[in-house]
Amino acid sequence: LRGRVVLVGAAAAAALLAVASGGVVASGAAVPGDTLYPVKRVAESAGLALTFDDANRARRQLEIAATRLSEVEQLTRNTQAEPAPEVFTSAMDDFDAATDEGARLLLESAESDQANTATDDLRTWATEQSERLTELEPQLPADVDANTSRELLERLLGQTGGLEAGQACDEGEC
Repeated sequence: LRGRVVLVGAAAAAALLAVASGGVVASGAAVPGDTLYPVKRVAESAGLALTFDDANRARRQLEIAATRLSEVEQLTRNTQAEPAPEVFTSAMDDFDAATDEGARLLLESAESDQANTATDDLRTWATEQSERLTELEPQLPADVDANTSRELLERLLGQTGGLEAGQACDEGEC
């Protein structure tokens, strides 16, 4: 009897693990508003919680931010039914939060000998995301304001030397 209980328990645990893994894999392409989107977000949070090094955690946050922007791009291409503006706004807010946290962690965790590498990585990332956002903005619904995201990326570019000196001075960041 004891052997059967252990066998049934192990089988149930394996089945649960398979179902959970399948849900995580299936949620990989989910966008805000999809049924599996919360599963995707939980999986991201779990991966972030299991990242202990600050520099790696920062890079993971920036990956998550880039994923949010990709989701917004996917939402703009939705031809079946345009999501509510709140869905876009929420995704952009999540982009901003992950960007801010990732940038803060990356710059704080950079040791003096690695500071240039961290700054260069952040500048490259912010440049790429800024270009993506510039292309994406005209496609956003009229009610969605991407100014906060654009300003955040511009601030990061200014902090990492990615803006021309004149642009940074014009914005009072000299």
